[in-house]
Amino acid sequence: MLFISHIYTATRLQKQLKIQRGDVYCFASVLPDIRYVTNLERKRTHVQLESLQKYFRSDSDLYKGYYLHLLIDEYMGQWGFHERLRAQYPKMLQSLLKPILLNVILELYAWEHLNKTHRIRLNATYFPEYRKFGMKQAEVERYASYIQAMLDDFSIETATQVILSDPKLADNKKVAKYKQIGSLILNFAPLKWYLLGKVHHIYNLFVKDLERRIVSDIFT
Repeated sequence: MLFISHIYTATRLQKQLKIQRGDVYCFASVLPDIRYVTNLERKRTHVQLESLQKYFRSDSDLYKGYYLHLLIDEYMGQWGFHERLRAQYPKMLQSLLKPILLNVILELYAWEHLNKTHRIRLNATYFPEYRKFGMKQAEVERYASYIQAMLDDFSIETATQVILSDPKLADNKKVAKYKQIGSLILNFAPLKWYLLGKVHHIYNLFVKDLERRIVSDIFT
């Protein structure tokens, strides 16, 4: 999942996780991907699920948001999300639907639904636990400002402005590819309607299975 997909999924599971501070929880749900705007390696921010309690109290909203991000990244492959979503489209299209395109389709689906149903504020407070990951205060605040800008104005123009304003995002070929594909889909309404319409069923199945996994891991 990408930034907005992670936050949208976090909002879908907020009640089940018994969250007290949604602003803290939602930011934690995208915090592992701060690596995109820092020099931190993925293995530094994406720690093993079983070791996460070394970083956060397991009953905290920080833990639950960060945990959810790591679980989603791990569980999507186990669950076969890409394969199940690809199978919703005609066979003649399936060979074209590479993971990068499916990720963008899912992100735009989440973007559209989050825009309609929620107004999210992120808490960019620099908690002491962040030092354990090597995250610096200025990096955390800058990263939060990028995500908040996209949450405040769901437009490709704002997303582009965010990407171009940070050298690491602007120079990241993968991010540039995401932007290019996203722009193409958003600028052609029939294509957007068709591609996003296939996501709903698979995404909801995934969230239900994710909920069962969460209840098993955290509350038993």
